[in-house]
Amino acid sequence: MKANAVQTFKTTGVTSFRTAVAKRLTEEQYERFRVKQDRVFESDVRQA
Repeated sequence: MKANAVQTFKTTGVTSFRTAVAKRLTEEQYERFRVKQDRVFESDVRQA
């Protein structure tokens, strides 16, 4: 599951991924998710 999510994230790019997610979340949830996703993405980039 995680591999799929990461692949989708890399394929669609940050903006379209966030846009798709934002449609399913309220603004508050989205803001929390966005901050969390930024941290995950940064740690993935550092590991790569």
